[in-house]
Amino acid sequence: MLIVSPNQMHTITAAIDRATHKGIPVILFDRKTDSRDYTAFIGADNHKIGRMMGEYVAEALHGKGNIVEIEGLLSSSPTIERHKGFVEAISKYPGLKLIDSESAGWKQDSARSVSYSW
Repeated sequence: MLIVSPNQMHTITAAIDRATHKGIPVILFDRKTDSRDYTAFIGADNHKIGRMMGEYVAEALHGKGNIVEIEGLLSSSPTIERHKGFVEAISKYPGLKLIDSESAGWKQDSARSVSYSW
């Protein structure tokens, strides 16, 4: 059995496909890959988390304003899924505009630097 928490979505897809085709169970923990060929996934619904955050921001801004999104590692599944959910939620509010998305790579210092540039 393999238990995998890939840092990036695209890097180990082929290895996961090979393992499952050989009958080796693969459990993805917290993060996904491009492969749909795994035994189980244990983790959060990141798309829903992004949607909830988008709804929170829309409510806090009363449906009007400019938004700069600070993201995690761009090639990680939580970042990709949260961004999609976030955009889906705020797109229901014509008065909200996502003016930029910046990656901070899950690092607090990077997030702080990005936020200071705005």
